Amino acid sequence: MIRALPHRRTFAAAIVAGAVAGVTILVCFAACNALLQTPGFTLAGLFAFTASTLVGKVAYTGGSYVALGIVLHFLVSIGWAIGYAVVAERQSQLLTRPLISGAAFGFIIYFAMQLVIVAANLYRIPTPRELGVALLAHLVFFGMPVALIIARTHQPK
Repeated sequence: MIRALPHRRTFAAAIVAGAVAGVTILVCFAACNALLQTPGFTLAGLFAFTASTLVGKVAYTGGSYVALGIVLHFLVSIGWAIGYAVVAERQSQLLTRPLISGAAFGFIIYFAMQLVIVAANLYRIPTPRELGVALLAHLVFFGMPVALIIARTHQPK
């Protein structure tokens, strides 16, 4: 029988992995933008942008939309981690090479999220600096933590 969700322990690990990766990617964005002195970057603005993919430009009008962006960010992060855990249970090479698998996973996530932005009619071509920060964040600070946590906590069948 094919399972739609990972085993209970792997499912719990995926929730933790998604939450951890959700935090580490935010730390990466904040640190990179502080180091690069990106004008106008704030985490509140990032969360408002996240909320705007769901509710449109009204997300920039109040703090409650920042809260919505935070919730969406972590729900999406956990969802991606659960998806990785499901696939990893069927593709054991994802568990044996987590750094490579995690980087590839982060790359896939980056482009999938760009499709979400296009679908929400919010896309603009990133500058080379924005692209570099986004790829670093998704490959190293999101994909790799998810893959490492899932690999570390996976129980063989």
